[in-house]
Amino acid sequence: MAPEEVLLEVCDYIGCDRSELHIIGGYDLNVYEAAIVGRSPVIIKLYEHGIHNTAHIQSEVEWVQYLHEYGIPVAAPLSLRGQLVHSLPTHFFTIYEKILGQRIQIHDEQVWNERLFKDWGAALAQMHAASEAYDGSPLVRPHWKEHALYQQEHHQLDPTVRSKWEQYCKWLSEQTVTPAEYGIVHGDLHQGNLLIKQNTPVIIDFGDSEYHWYAYDVAIAIYHAVSTVQAPEERRNFAERFHDAMMEGYASHRSTRLITPRLNDFIDFRHVFSYVYHHTYADFSKLTDQQVLFMQNMKQSIIQQDHFLGFALA
Repeated sequence: MAPEEVLLEVCDYIGCDRSELHIIGGYDLNVYEAAIVGRSPVIIKLYEHGIHNTAHIQSEVEWVQYLHEYGIPVAAPLSLRGQLVHSLPTHFFTIYEKILGQRIQIHDEQVWNERLFKDWGAALAQMHAASEAYDGSPLVRPHWKEHALYQQEHHQLDPTVRSKWEQYCKWLSEQTVTPAEYGIVHGDLHQGNLLIKQNTPVIIDFGDSEYHWYAYDVAIAIYHAVSTVQAPEERRNFAERFHDAMMEGYASHRSTRLITPRLNDFIDFRHVFSYVYHHTYADFSKLTDQQVLFMQNMKQSIIQQDHFLGFALA
């Protein structure tokens, strides 16, 4: 969470009382909700100079703005004083509309069902089509291999986990790259980054958007959805049901021909990536016992299993 004096600077800049600025989350605890006079509630994402790159965040906002103009249901960035990125002495921030939508509850069958899964797939396909069609000025979105995670040696990892991580990095570097299969992806479109507004999923949080394979974007959704089911037989049934519905939705807007061949490999890669990411960046002194156990279980599953699902999706 940012220092109090910085939060006061934000309030002064946007014109809201300090009591109207509330932290709501973010991996780095940098996401706030604010009430600006004359506007609906907004979301503030706050970054520190020297830690976050202004050009990188500027390109993220410009990318979301492009998707919004393309017709993709996203939380649109908001301009203030003619700017999308706002600078303070030690920090800078962006402003997004607050989506007055419903968080997805996986136990609510009125929401967590085939209709959502199809719409989710359709939204991914529409984003990927928008990415492929983009012909504006070059955006400073990073390519996957520029992520700091790929620049480290990871000597602290278990040797088996590290070996699998290195194998996947090599595999990624060998994949073909064409505009039809590789472009700017969301990079983290799990159920927590969707809000339901008037029966339509709205996409939020493009902080991990980067150049990657479109198949990976689909694999991320499948991986995180399937991770909500633990019992092996139930997991397989759900995975097949989710996959079929998602791919049907995707195919309604874009061909799945270049998605399907790599899908299972990308699901397995996502499992390893998630563990390595959290192992590298999480503050283990602040994790709950349940979170520590979750990390231990992830590690063991990577060591003991070659495939996250234990079976291949068709």
